[in-house]
Amino acid sequence: MSHSSDFFPMLKELVRKALPSRLALGLDNALSAIDSSEDAYGYACAAFRKSATFSALCFVVFYSLQGLLESVSLSLAAFSACLFLALSRPFSAAARIEEELEKDLPFALRSIAVDLTAGASFEAAVENACKGYGRLSVEFSKALNGYRKGGQSMQESLRKLSERRKSLALKRSTAYLCSAYELGKSNNSSAVQGIVLLAREQLNMQKAAAREFSGKLVFYTLVFISAAALLPALFQLVVIIGSAVLSLTFTGEQALAATVFVFPLIDALIIVFIHQKTPLFMK
Repeated sequence: MSHSSDFFPMLKELVRKALPSRLALGLDNALSAIDSSEDAYGYACAAFRKSATFSALCFVVFYSLQGLLESVSLSLAAFSACLFLALSRPFSAAARIEEELEKDLPFALRSIAVDLTAGASFEAAVENACKGYGRLSVEFSKALNGYRKGGQSMQESLRKLSERRKSLALKRSTAYLCSAYELGKSNNSSAVQGIVLLAREQLNMQKAAAREFSGKLVFYTLVFISAAALLPALFQLVVIIGSAVLSLTFTGEQALAATVFVFPLIDALIIVFIHQKTPLFMK
């Protein structure tokens, strides 16, 4: 039991020495962005343990089917792939959160502008934006709680909101909102106009991103059609001609595996790639 309890601190210390400082800093920021309580080294240590466990299971499976050298090679490849996916997950999750914030930001800004035009207080306008805008509403709620219960000024709570996130659009929006709050009702029309123009600019950026993706989608569609229709046909042609002319031999099991597993897997990977490349506001 004591050996087991001593192993994990040793592993964490080993990970601390092996993990580059720049990667550790980026991992810390990504974990903080997804509201995780783990630090970079603890997360990397857990990822290492899970990857090693998965690699050991792969070795057992591969060793029952292949030789020792092939099993070790495939197990190391499985360990590397699993560790890479585990370490990249916080970065992808943090990036997705930023996209979720920017997706609803123009509409939340328009809502605040409409409320201010109608004569509502700035606090009431922000409170109305705390509902109906997904994760952005959560961030506005945190800022409002900091103002009401945390003893912070409205400018300070909005500034901390922008510091928690990397989104440049959100940082610009909070700067505009701070300016609108400082202007107050004495110059309400100028403040509202600035917020409306910012919301319109961000909507135009989303439209430009949608047009750019539509152009790329044509190419992605051609790639998918080629992989789904032409690649299996070419494989069958190679099997027929190769066995008759080029002395290439394919067993029935190999042909069946390629048809049932390999080609559907390629199609699935292309679909996943297209889904990942699709802007969040278009999903």
